[in-house]
Amino acid sequence: MQVQENIPVGSVLMFASLTIPHGYLYCNGESLLRTEYAELFKAIGTGYGAADGTHFSLPDFRGVFPKGHGATDRVAGVDASGNPYTGVLGTYEQDKLQGHIHIPLPGGTSFAVNVIAGQAGVGGGISSRTDPTTGVPSDDATNGVPRTGHTTEPQSLGIKFIIKFAKTIDFQMGP
Repeated sequence: MQVQENIPVGSVLMFASLTIPHGYLYCNGESLLRTEYAELFKAIGTGYGAADGTHFSLPDFRGVFPKGHGATDRVAGVDASGNPYTGVLGTYEQDKLQGHIHIPLPGGTSFAVNVIAGQAGVGGGISSRTDPTTGVPSDDATNGVPRTGHTTEPQSLGIKFIIKFAKTIDFQMGP
């Protein structure tokens, strides 16, 4: 039996199952033949890459957060340089931490954050300009021990992203 859904080809959905439903593909960056997935190729083209002139790539949402396409200059919608925040369709952005300063410590001692890859602590630890020492974040008795890692990101939940590849799908009912 063929079923036509009202969800447009190229639509990306969050899906909370390991089993992908009929008519959808896992957004894992896979390279597909343009002729075999003609409707999807017509919808998304090579915006997410292409191995050659006969293939195109699916978006790859594994381990990344989606970001809205386009630019915005709405209130607080610009970075420290005054540039609008942007999301370029099909372009991955590396993680980053906005530039910042730290206020002087009591007594006039100031400090800077050492950004040294592979060192423990946020940004590699804190180093006094007058007494170079390195430390790791610790419990402040209010917020608990800081969680640190290789990226700066909000709390998150892993979910599977899937993409619709055809208007009409073959659907089998029962055994």
